Amino acid sequence: MLNKPFLLIFLTLTISIYCVQKRSSPPAENSFDRSKSDPQALQVVDEMWESLGGKDNWQKTRFLSYHWIVEVNGEVRSNYRHDWDRYTNDYRVEGTSRDGQHFVAIFNTQTKTGDVFVDGTKVIEDSTKAKWIEKAYGRYINDSYWLIMPYQLNDPGVILNYEGEKEVEGQVYDLVKITFEDVEINPG
Repeated sequence: MLNKPFLLIFLTLTISIYCVQKRSSPPAENSFDRSKSDPQALQVVDEMWESLGGKDNWQKTRFLSYHWIVEVNGEVRSNYRHDWDRYTNDYRVEGTSRDGQHFVAIFNTQTKTGDVFVDGTKVIEDSTKAKWIEKAYGRYINDSYWLIMPYQLNDPGVILNYEGEKEVEGQVYDLVKITFEDVEINPG
């Protein structure tokens, strides 16, 4: 398992990661239950963490800003800008909905409260605002998961199982199966 490259597949993203050590403190440690994962899978993930700079550096990363762009056959199908303060859980997502409406949602990922602007107009009606925030929250869950997936392998509810080695184009990789238990929005 040691010294093998990690195979990660990323969609085309423009990523800006800002690391700030000022302010109060990093997010609290999560409650990942290591006893539910097998030891070989844990070793692979621990090695991955070290190759990415270690858990301490990830905990110190306060701000993430990125664009989630999906392109199919040269056509941009979706384009969302995300800005996230990991210490306060304040989030901003901007893009165009499937029905062509430009929106900006500024909300807290824990409380799911905030403000929404659709086509430049602030949404006032509570039930309409709640629907837009729920859509924006879904973008946060989906898009950030794929961006920072390696950093979420020690999140609560994640179970890791070692599936052996796999050779891809002459290179041998460790294969870890990820399943979820009682995690909010995921297919299991």
